Amino acid sequence: GSIVKIRLSDFSYVATLNTMANNLRAAVLDEVNGFAYFASYANQKISKIRLSDFSEVAVLDTAGITEFRSAVIDSASGFAYFGNEIEPANIVKVRLSDFTIAETITFPTGENNADGAVIDAANGFMYFGVQGNVVKVYDSELLPPLPGNLTINITPSDAVYNVIDSLGNTV
Repeated sequence: GSIVKIRLSDFSYVATLNTMANNLRAAVLDEVNGFAYFASYANQKISKIRLSDFSEVAVLDTAGITEFRSAVIDSASGFAYFGNEIEPANIVKVRLSDFTIAETITFPTGENNADGAVIDAANGFMYFGVQGNVVKVYDSELLPPLPGNLTINITPSDAVYNVIDSLGNTV
């Protein structure tokens, strides 16, 4: 996949980086440590990009898990979480310090296509939008989703992208 770097001060093209991960659809930024992470939809890979020299410094094979569509990061705790678009959805927890898979969970049957995600790191939760539902997951230990997921009647049911308002305590 290709990542294009643009200088925001004058909105000009800087460079293009071709990565080992193809069809990039989920990304997170770790400004504190100077890295970005891009996950593939097509080929079970997550690329680690060093921002200072815009280079791919590592590629993580996600052990057969593909179709990544969402991602969140908790830089303070040192983890990124990548959700995918399969039935049922998976969440892959990546340890940033050594760029390895720390844990993976599979959502219950019917919780499909984790297309959107937000994190409330201060309170220790992540929320994933999955085909008309919002699924709440613990951040500190990647446990199965909490019971009583919120069903939202929207059309189409796969149009679930999320934002979080921590001050208003809403997702």
